[in-house]
Amino acid sequence: MKAVSAMAVALNHEINNPLQVIQGNAQLLHVHPGLPPETREKVARIRAATETIAGLTHRIAALRDIVTVEYPAGNRQTVPMVNFKASTELKRDAGGDAGAAPSPEPVRSPASGRASPESGS
Repeated sequence: MKAVSAMAVALNHEINNPLQVIQGNAQLLHVHPGLPPETREKVARIRAATETIAGLTHRIAALRDIVTVEYPAGNRQTVPMVNFKASTELKRDAGGDAGAAPSPEPVRSPASGRASPESGS
């Protein structure tokens, strides 16, 4: 988990620095009085996309335990995907948030060593 945490910090740093430049310039363009409407629309889409990326980096920063869920990948295969909701709920539970609903205990698969929620998935 230590290596994953270090990687998350490095990724957030490397993503957030250029993201801030893009967000700042897009905001300046968006409020520019002479910007044509069709360009303003494109800038608004850029801003929305950067907000999506910023939200993802916040979720990555909130990870405290890796909880994976197997998702169908076609050809009757599954791939492990990080379950951000369960991972951040584990963080809240560990922090003693009395108002938070309890999250499922991660179950480590003996074959893969990966954790998955105990919901039968």
